[in-house]
Amino acid sequence: MTAIRTLIVDDHAMVLAGLSALLPQRSDGQFVVIATTTDADQAASLASEHDAQLALVDLRMPEPGGVVAIRRVLEAAPDCRVVAVSGDAPREMIMEALLAGAVGFLPKTLQPEDMIAPLRTIVGGGSVIPPTLLADLADTWQRLAAGGDAPALADGEERLLRLLVAGQETAAMADALYVSPSTVKRYLSSLEERLGASSRVEAAFLAGWHRLVSPPEHS
Repeated sequence: MTAIRTLIVDDHAMVLAGLSALLPQRSDGQFVVIATTTDADQAASLASEHDAQLALVDLRMPEPGGVVAIRRVLEAAPDCRVVAVSGDAPREMIMEALLAGAVGFLPKTLQPEDMIAPLRTIVGGGSVIPPTLLADLADTWQRLAAGGDAPALADGEERLLRLLVAGQETAAMADALYVSPSTVKRYLSSLEERLGASSRVEAAFLAGWHRLVSPPEHS
């Protein structure tokens, strides 16, 4: 198992100490914490210096703040997979982080052992996003974008895309489409390839960009 070089950016020293100790332990050494900082300004230089593959960035940090830190980390280390974390960040701030390039969001309420599976998904190329935010992402992208040449969708792909943008989990999609969860995953992979997306998040973005579906209303 290849060790993943992990950077943790958080202004709470106890959080840094806890994650630094527990992530390697709970992951059987897969996630190795190569640097930590309580200063968002230092995040980018540390990511570059240590060639970080994964960065956990707290959104609620003193200026310049977590969202800016995410942007700077990705500028300094474009291949780094950045995960936004927070205990109480507002929805709008989480959206900003995702639009800035974070490929996942994890609440601080998770125990370290419960972070391992989502982090493995993320370093494997996937995304971990609260389902309710997928609709917001498509909505935001639709308002920001001017459109473009829309790809042609095969039969059933539009319905699948609507379920995705509505924030449905894989099991719920399977129930709605009367297929197995593994079939849904296969359909999603095909849909992402057709849209030129590398994740469900990008597929939601592109759905809004091309105006392929209308984002559902939500409170």
